[in-house]
Amino acid sequence: MSQYGSLKHIIDLETLLGWRLSKIDFSCITDDSITYSWGDESELINWIRNKDANEQFGGNFYNISGSDSHQINKPSKYPLIWLVTPTTGVNEGDIKRFNGVQLIICKNTTESWLNAARWKEHFPTLQAIADKIIDKLRGDVRIVTENRVLKYSYRNVPKYSVSETGNDTAKQKALDIWDAVVITTDLLTNNSCRCEDYKRFCNK
Repeated sequence: MSQYGSLKHIIDLETLLGWRLSKIDFSCITDDSITYSWGDESELINWIRNKDANEQFGGNFYNISGSDSHQINKPSKYPLIWLVTPTTGVNEGDIKRFNGVQLIICKNTTESWLNAARWKEHFPTLQAIADKIIDKLRGDVRIVTENRVLKYSYRNVPKYSVSETGNDTAKQKALDIWDAVVITTDLLTNNSCRCEDYKRFCNK
């Protein structure tokens, strides 16, 4: 980011969203560090494998928990906020519109659990994280909404990898099985968002 100066025409939603999510205080919800990343299915598989390797050998982890602590030496993958890519930005003058932005908030789960156990052990935390994200996006000055109204849909999805793929081969390929809350929304970005705080985040 810094080596190209202030980009005005191409907005990096992936990094911008990570920066804004890092400003949320999740400490009242969970003591675990919350991780954020993005990509398609192939990237997700690589991400899981890399995090498993880092956990084994004690590497650094990309987290959004805490004030400005994005790299911490702690073996943590979950809870995870995953932005599904690619995202498509549409120019509308002073703003860029991103339609159908999908965020998956998830925790690794035990496949044999019944749904009653999932709704007791995992979904209260996942739903509380999702609520914090929605509140942040609704009132954010960098990622804006039309008339301060955030229109979104959401799904509670138990055993995410199994129910989304529907076959054992793909489930094995996914490596981890999740309980998840999936949010889908349209976002508009403020093109003037190039403050020093954002630049520091990009250089993390």
